[in-house]
Amino acid sequence: MRLKTTFMTNILEVVRAGAGSGKTFDLCNTVAAAVADDLDPARILATTFTKKAAAELKGRVQAKLLEGNGHAYADRLELAAIGTVHGVAHHLIRRYSIEMGLSPRLEVFEEGGNRVLSDLLGGIPLERWEALSSSANRLGVIDLSARILGLLGVKRGNRISDDVFKAQMTRSAKRVCEILAPDGPSANESPINMLFDLADESLAAIEAITTDTQKNTAEAKQKLRSLRSGKGSLWGTYLDAGKIAAGKKSGADACLDELRLHAAEVRRNPALHADVKEFSRLLAEETIALDSQFVAYKTERGLVDFTDLETLLLELLNDETLAKRVSKDYDLVLVDEFQDTNPLQLAIFQGLRALVPRNRWVGDSRQAIYGFRDTDPRLVSEVWDRVPEKDRSTLPDNHRSQKGLVQLVGKLFSPHFDEDPTQNPKKPALSKGVERWLFDSKNNPDEACALGCGIAHLHAEGTAFGDIAILERGNARLKSLAKAFDELGIPYLIESPGLFSTREGELLLAGMRLVANRNDSLAAATVLHLLSDASKATPAWIVDRLKSLAEAPLDDETGRPLFELPWNSNTTIAPLETIDKHSLSPSLVVQQVIEALALPKHVHAWGNSARRCSNLDSAVRHARDYEALAFSGDGSATLNGLILYFEQLAAEEADLRFTPQGHDAVTLMTYHGAKGLEWPVVVLSGLDSDRDPDMWKPVVRSSTFDDDPLLNRELRSWIWPYGESKNFFTGKIDRKADKPLETAALSTLEGIDQGIRESDENLRLLYVGCTRAKQKLVFAHRHGKYKSLSKLSIADDLLDPTQGEGEHGIEGVDTTLVIRHLSHDAVDDFRIETDDHQTWFADNATIGVALSIPRFYSPSSAESMDENFTFECTSLTGESFFPGKVDESSFVMIGDAVHSYLASLPSLATADESIKTAVAERCLSAFSVTGIIPASVLVTSGDRFTAWGEAAYPGATWHAEVAVSGPRDGGGQWDGAIDLIFKLPTGELVVVDHKSSPIRRDSCETKAREYVGQLLAYEEILKGADATVVGKLIHFPLAGVVVSCND
Repeated sequence: MRLKTTFMTNILEVVRAGAGSGKTFDLCNTVAAAVADDLDPARILATTFTKKAAAELKGRVQAKLLEGNGHAYADRLELAAIGTVHGVAHHLIRRYSIEMGLSPRLEVFEEGGNRVLSDLLGGIPLERWEALSSSANRLGVIDLSARILGLLGVKRGNRISDDVFKAQMTRSAKRVCEILAPDGPSANESPINMLFDLADESLAAIEAITTDTQKNTAEAKQKLRSLRSGKGSLWGTYLDAGKIAAGKKSGADACLDELRLHAAEVRRNPALHADVKEFSRLLAEETIALDSQFVAYKTERGLVDFTDLETLLLELLNDETLAKRVSKDYDLVLVDEFQDTNPLQLAIFQGLRALVPRNRWVGDSRQAIYGFRDTDPRLVSEVWDRVPEKDRSTLPDNHRSQKGLVQLVGKLFSPHFDEDPTQNPKKPALSKGVERWLFDSKNNPDEACALGCGIAHLHAEGTAFGDIAILERGNARLKSLAKAFDELGIPYLIESPGLFSTREGELLLAGMRLVANRNDSLAAATVLHLLSDASKATPAWIVDRLKSLAEAPLDDETGRPLFELPWNSNTTIAPLETIDKHSLSPSLVVQQVIEALALPKHVHAWGNSARRCSNLDSAVRHARDYEALAFSGDGSATLNGLILYFEQLAAEEADLRFTPQGHDAVTLMTYHGAKGLEWPVVVLSGLDSDRDPDMWKPVVRSSTFDDDPLLNRELRSWIWPYGESKNFFTGKIDRKADKPLETAALSTLEGIDQGIRESDENLRLLYVGCTRAKQKLVFAHRHGKYKSLSKLSIADDLLDPTQGEGEHGIEGVDTTLVIRHLSHDAVDDFRIETDDHQTWFADNATIGVALSIPRFYSPSSAESMDENFTFECTSLTGESFFPGKVDESSFVMIGDAVHSYLASLPSLATADESIKTAVAERCLSAFSVTGIIPASVLVTSGDRFTAWGEAAYPGATWHAEVAVSGPRDGGGQWDGAIDLIFKLPTGELVVVDHKSSPIRRDSCETKAREYVGQLLAYEEILKGADATVVGKLIHFPLAGVVVSCND
């Protein structure tokens, strides 16, 4: 066989390859044809965007070359540069590393980058961090680290220099100020505390109105008090103040006019503008500093990350000498999934295009759905459009979907795409290829159950669970589906946390602990228990252990039992003792623990073996991730380190259970995750998603298009000025709502452009979902709730949801439509019984008694027992205090404020009146009850109690807020805090519990009876610590009464 280099005319071919059109087949044929023309396969460079896709591409090309007598060609392909963009970059950089002044052993920093960056952020000097944090607090920015890391990512990914980055951050801040106040900030700069002064004046004016009993007036007073609490951002407080309203008839609402007028001018407040600009400046400085520190860290250790690989490759291609080497080494460049290229990668491909004779880029702009990863479809389209017509081609056929679905997708999307989405179907038509499921539900959980009923319908009609995929817009909705499927008994596949909460996960981790420390009796007991017969009330391993302890030989000197390894010579544990934890890598130890405990055999006996075996594979995968993390972080991977890593994953709910392959279960996945995949049946959910564009996250755009994709890249980083909060349920960041500002931002040229971009991407996302189906496509949504689907202008015309249930024709489409009405009320009719039930512990019924009781008990929950008690009430000097009419929720805050002040009494023993008053005011402000109780009441209550206590227990030491814990006679542990303990000179103790109930003095004895159980619990704890309790008191500070409880 003769191999020779063929220099072809330097050309770029672009190929539009729609869904299912056979682009990999096209790439294979391109290589085969080139090799037939005497191209050396070693002179091929090919990139795609996942390792799996790269492996598939290489395998299929080799298979194509092996057809006939091409073994030598297939062998030469091993020398080609085929892989992901990062993989190819690493290959080329190592190939030319000496010339580039780099080590040939350059290590890729694949894992741990964010951890290192977080550590570097933690090393910012305190004075700099305080300045940035103070600025962030005024604007309500809650995750500074994430914001800096995000900015660093876009700075590096777009090769923005430090000076340009600073200038663009400054322009961004200036643009926000222009949106806030198009006519500029106010010339009158009011004091920063003016809002709070006006709030105090409004509160005083409203409280002077004694005739107003309206609910909104009471709420207004509470909101005015809350303004001073310091909760939330400074500028967000202005929004809150502007929304406060009170009763109008009484004149209370008019008292708020000046406050609301001042708050309404917040967007023109010069101090707000100054804060936005200052925060943006500080962000830019810290991002640049972090970039420099990260470069130094990697340089010292000889590391590069993925962005470095791309940057270094681009530098290589721009080096005249090295570029000539590349030009001589490669004759054909293939780029797969070109539409998902980011600007830095596009610059690389453009560089290769200038050097290599033939380039072929294959992709589909209709499937460009990764805008959030810094891809820029417009930039890619611009390059595409510049290619001469003769070098453009289209793969016209669809080899994936049945004829009716291909026709339907073409009709639905033709009005919306510049490129015609119609394809030539190569698969025959099938009936009932489209379904529309209409849910009679009002919330997400009910919708998920209704969807599950639809899946059960399909399964009952003969569709295997494994043939179905459900696509959702986000992971939160997938979790809701998983919960509903658990209830219905429908098997499903989803990457979800909880690996080390499964029986096999717990067992594996216990085995690892035992290998790390053979003396770990808890780990040994866990292993034996999880492998024992869970139906027995007293497992055999407990009997064996008790017998071993009872028969243990005694030490001749001490008379105590000699120490022996727990379950020494046990046949289950013995194989673990043979594992060499010192010479094996942690991931190999994991695999040996799996074998030593015969876990593959056990998981088959436990049922649901595919899922369980996949969980074991997941543990090995996590172990390898840990090793890569330790290696890239310049550390060592150890078994103990891996155990801690697994425990951390479990604590953070990051112990993912990866999906098994070949299991008959419904696939639950996001639209983005489904890219490149296919299933016989695809159900599209999340069809009512229609959110406004997010103008407040960093993005980079090209202001003009040029041959250099990185030229004219403009960062937009707008700061939302009114504060953020983390959503408890979704974990996402929510911004404090201000519709006028949002509307103003969306109305700008940038907002209009962003709206068009996101609308286009949402349309492409729906196209990707529709083209995953091979036989049946299902649109699932509530009645009248399908905003994203309705963006397809003829969707309702073709798939009329008002038709009755059953099968209907579709005009111009060779399949039929099935309408189903589904309700969550039918769950019981579709529940699938399963005998795959995990039993780890015996049922209560088997034992006859409760297996467990709560571990911890609060003394305040103790049941009161006052039959044998006598009560003695002592009235303190001064009057009782009763707060005015307040809502019930305020009583808790009042109690917290009173307790906080009384806890400070030992520290205020020598303080003067002014200091006590200041402390009282801070306590009231902290719990938003300023104005409900005067500070003087707290001071008076404290002073009279102090005088009484010093007289009643002279020489006693006062201990406030004493945390206590001790065994409970009825089982479990007491855990709580005692408000006050008098320690007498004799060492005896008197327990005091403060109760802030605003009650009359003659009711205090009756009220005190309710707390006897709590006092007895405290006494039980203290007696367990060998202390003697000689007094138990209930103190009612607002009433001014001390009740002694004597048994």
